[in-house]
Amino acid sequence: GGVVYFIHDPVVKCLVAVKLVRKCDQWGYAAYRRLLQEIEFQRSAKHPNIAPLFEAFQTPDAICFSMRAGEGKSLRHAFEAVKRQHGDMEVFALYIVREITKALKYLFEENRVVHRDIKPDNIVLSEDYNGVMLIDFGLAERVESDRQLYCPCGTKGFASPENIAAVNRGEAKFRAAGSEIHEGDIFSLGVVAYILISGTRPFRTLGFREMQQQLMQGLQCSGSRWEPVGASTKQLIEWMLHRDHERRATPSDVLAHESMRDLDKRLSPLLAERQRRQHEVHSEVTNEFDLIEDLSALFQGETIRPRKI
Repeated sequence: GGVVYFIHDPVVKCLVAVKLVRKCDQWGYAAYRRLLQEIEFQRSAKHPNIAPLFEAFQTPDAICFSMRAGEGKSLRHAFEAVKRQHGDMEVFALYIVREITKALKYLFEENRVVHRDIKPDNIVLSEDYNGVMLIDFGLAERVESDRQLYCPCGTKGFASPENIAAVNRGEAKFRAAGSEIHEGDIFSLGVVAYILISGTRPFRTLGFREMQQQLMQGLQCSGSRWEPVGASTKQLIEWMLHRDHERRATPSDVLAHESMRDLDKRLSPLLAERQRRQHEVHSEVTNEFDLIEDLSALFQGETIRPRKI
């Protein structure tokens, strides 16, 4: 939870997101510890596809921390911008998948951390879209053992089949291997790609039982919106969306997939058009005092959060 502000920082010379979480009487040690864990996960992550943490501090009333925000704002915003410039959304989606998969692979292999809340609002881009970064480690967890207890969590419509099944069983916690939770992040990223390309969600409804029934039937990239999309791209997304984590694409599978071949070359026209449009914007007179924006909506919504037991 909390409120997030975008502020242009003249010291680091970039757009910075400042997250402010107010303390309250209902706060317990568990909430405080989770927030410190969120800060530590982001502080320890040193990867170009993870937003770096600049500073963290607390006052008697709040805890604040600042991170690289990405002048291109969230993927939700970028999605609309690419649509307006009539960019190749298939290529753009593959680009996002590739960059965030690199971040997820690094987190798990180097830090033993799983993100657990992959969605468009937790992905930000640089102004020219040459940089893609993962943010918000509020639900992230460290994998401590081969099989440990996890709380069902994530955002409805993006949560993995493992989380959906646990909710339907009424479990406050479920036991799983770290690799299984890690592959849940790949499923969520597959949902992001599905939405970027088709403009629709893979689930017809957001009821947990209905989503599980649809998963049993298999999520497919079919229909008129998918007719112009390449067969290899559809195959990759369906692989990422497989209901069985053991048969789901791994990060290495994603990065080595044939749909990623010559991606930078195919991406070049989209990035060039983005730079041209940004040059036009910067040629106009802007008021720098308008750079502060309340982005609390990015951290709100119906989210599956851990329950007390």
